[in-house]
Amino acid sequence: MTHRRLLRLALFGALTFLIALLAGACSASCSVGSINGVEVNGSDDPVVKSVTMTKTVKGDKLDPGPETTVFGVNDTVHAVVAIKNAPKGTLITASWSVVDNGGADQPGEFLNKEGTAEGTRNLDFDIKPNKPWPTGKYKVEIFLDGELQEAVAWSVR
Repeated sequence: MTHRRLLRLALFGALTFLIALLAGACSASCSVGSINGVEVNGSDDPVVKSVTMTKTVKGDKLDPGPETTVFGVNDTVHAVVAIKNAPKGTLITASWSVVDNGGADQPGEFLNKEGTAEGTRNLDFDIKPNKPWPTGKYKVEIFLDGELQEAVAWSVR
């Protein structure tokens, strides 16, 4: 064998070894594991699973009543946020805004409610009018640690 051929074989072997090593490292870091009984992988990152607009909330688990996006002028509006795998201290924010209520109010944010939460559970962000809601279009935006997760349109008729 020539010197050049031996060199090529050595480089091929070294590259094959490195590829196998990197593939093994990736599979180890990407596999499902657990820390203190909590599964750890990409699909278990903290998330807002859903936002349910409703007029009522039931029980200690804050289960939402029937879902609706249409409210009456005197209704309390609930945005029930289902979170999953939130670590302790996760900041959840509900930003309530006017979209268009016939000029009764300027469009834009009118209330920001926030709190910290952890685990997998429901959170209830609610607003009750001091006087009847002006009819029109509104929205609520839900943020997880400052990042927008979901925006839900709702109206008052």
